[in-house]
Amino acid sequence: MERKEILIDELFPQDIFNRLVGLVKRNYKNFEYNEFFGRYGCSSDLWRAIMPYFNRSVNVARDVFESPTLLPSYALACHYEGDLAELVKHKDNNACTYTIDLHLYSDTDWPLIVEGREYILKPNQALAFYGEEQEHWRPPFPSKEDNGVGAAFFHFVEPEHWFFTGEGK
Repeated sequence: MERKEILIDELFPQDIFNRLVGLVKRNYKNFEYNEFFGRYGCSSDLWRAIMPYFNRSVNVARDVFESPTLLPSYALACHYEGDLAELVKHKDNNACTYTIDLHLYSDTDWPLIVEGREYILKPNQALAFYGEEQEHWRPPFPSKEDNGVGAAFFHFVEPEHWFFTGEGK
């Protein structure tokens, strides 16, 4: 069965979305910097602040992916900037059977490409896709001074996934 991505026009009510954006913008410099991806990713001290947003996305994920049994595995809020920012072509090898990639903010467009189809997400738009099955990437980062892109990734798996069973990874 061919897997297709699904565009979600408004993942959260606007007031809740604005709180998440504010949280990331205020705190991303305190996130752990990952040089491989050229991004700041949510550190454990802010994990509790991110969790309510992750929990709100579960029912949306169950509807979009048509799986009443999927469970949340992990989430990440991040901020990309600078010459090192990139997302190379890949399939996820973590607990990412189902992915909701939420666009938080940007100073310029930075397309997300899944299986060759390009998406330019606007704030509070998300793309739902199958992270472990579908190749996804972004083109070279549109580097310029004061350019930043914020995103949140919500990942889900089925109960029998190794993430919960500990078997088969």
